[in-house]
Amino acid sequence: MQMTIGVRRRIAKQTQRRAELTPETLIVALDLGKHQHAVWVTDSTRIPLDTWVMPTSPEGFATLFDRTARLQERFGRPQLLFAMEPTSHFWKLAAQQITDRGARYRLVQPLSVRRAREEQRYTWAKGDRIDAELIATLIANGTWLEKQLETGPWGTWEQLARTRLHLVQQRADILRELLALVELWFPNYPYLPHGVTQPGSVAVLRSCPTPAEIQRLSAEAFLTRVRAHYTGARFLPRRILRVYHAAKHTWGLRTDRLTAGLRIRMAVRRYALLTEQIATTERHLARFYRASGARALLETIPGLGAAVASTLVALMGPVNRYDRSRCVVRLAGAEPTENASGTFQGHTPASHRGRGALRLVAYQAVLGLIRCNPEFRARYDWLTTRPKRPLHQIAARVALANKLLRTIYTILVTHCPYDASVARGEGRNSQ
Repeated sequence: MQMTIGVRRRIAKQTQRRAELTPETLIVALDLGKHQHAVWVTDSTRIPLDTWVMPTSPEGFATLFDRTARLQERFGRPQLLFAMEPTSHFWKLAAQQITDRGARYRLVQPLSVRRAREEQRYTWAKGDRIDAELIATLIANGTWLEKQLETGPWGTWEQLARTRLHLVQQRADILRELLALVELWFPNYPYLPHGVTQPGSVAVLRSCPTPAEIQRLSAEAFLTRVRAHYTGARFLPRRILRVYHAAKHTWGLRTDRLTAGLRIRMAVRRYALLTEQIATTERHLARFYRASGARALLETIPGLGAAVASTLVALMGPVNRYDRSRCVVRLAGAEPTENASGTFQGHTPASHRGRGALRLVAYQAVLGLIRCNPEFRARYDWLTTRPKRPLHQIAARVALANKLLRTIYTILVTHCPYDASVARGEGRNSQ
C-alpha cells in the first residue's frame, strides 16, 4: 500500500484515538435537550453501566459528575470521556460545563447517529436514551469529530464572522421583499431595480412610498417632504422629480394602499438598521483582523475586500492546525468527490461535508476576484473554455474558491505577500 500523506494522516489519527480511548476509559454519552439530557454510561466493552435523565442546570451537571465519579471508582475506570452531538446551541453550554470541571468531551456527527439508528434498529424513530446509547457506541468505535468549542480571541472572531453573515443574509431578504413591494404598487418606479437603496430612493420611500400619496402633493410639497428625509451628500431635485412624474402614470395595484405604505416604510427602516448593524460588526472584525497580522498579507491580493478576507480567516481558524492547503478546502467541504465504478466515470461534485459558511464566503469572494484580479480572471476563462472537459461557470467558480482558500493558507503560513507570478503558475520551483 502506498503511504500517501492522506494514509499517514489516517494512521496517525487512529493511533491517537486508540491512545485516547483505552480500556480504562469511562464513556459518558449525552443526548442533549432543552430542559433535560439523557445519559448513557459505558466503556470500551459497550456494556451499559448506568443510564438516567438529568436536568440541564449547573446543579444537574454537578450531580452528573458526582455520579460518574462513583461509577469510576466502582468499575475501576480512572479516565473519563464525555460524548454528545453538536445539537443547536445546547452543546456549547454542555461543553462549557464539562471543560470548567477539567473533563474531556468529543462530538459525534448527527448524520452518523442517524445512520447508526437505521443500521442497528432498522427504524428512523428516535428516543433520547436510544440516541445516547448510539452516541456511546460510536465513541467506543473511535468515530468522532475533532471540533471543539472555540474560546479566546479566535472564538470571538468566528462568532463575529458568523454574525456578519447572518446580518447580510437578513438584509438580502429584506431587499428582495422591498423590491417585490415596490414592483407591485409602483412598477414604473424610476429607481428600480438597482437603485432602490440609493439615498434619493430611500428618502422617497420613507416620505411618500406609494403613488397615491405622491399624487395628492404638488411638486414643491413633494420635494420638501423628500428633502426632510434625505441623508445623502447632495440633493438633486431633478432626479427626485422623475419619481413625481412617474407616479402620475403608474399602473400599479390600487388596493391596500395603507398596507403598502406601512410595509414599504418598515422594510426601508429594517434595511437601514441591518446596514448599520453590519457596519458595526465589520468594525469589530477589522480590529481582530489587524491584531492577527493577516491584514498586511492578505490586502496584497487584488480584488479581495477586507471584510470578506477577515470573515474567511475567522472561519478557517488558526492555520497551524492544518498541515497543508488541501485541508482548508476539505474544511469548507468544497473538495471534489470521487464518482466512478469500473469503466463508469461520473461528475465529481463538491462534497458539502464541511463548513457551509466558509464555502459560501469563498464563493462570494471569487465573484469579485474574477472582475478585479487578472490572475483569477485568466484562470476562470481557461477553465470555462479549455478544449477538454470545460467547466460550467458555477463549477469554475467553485474551483477558484478552492484556489483562493489554498492561496490564503499559503500566504499566512509562509508570511509572504501575494505573488502574481505564483498565482499564474510561474516560478514554482524558485518558490
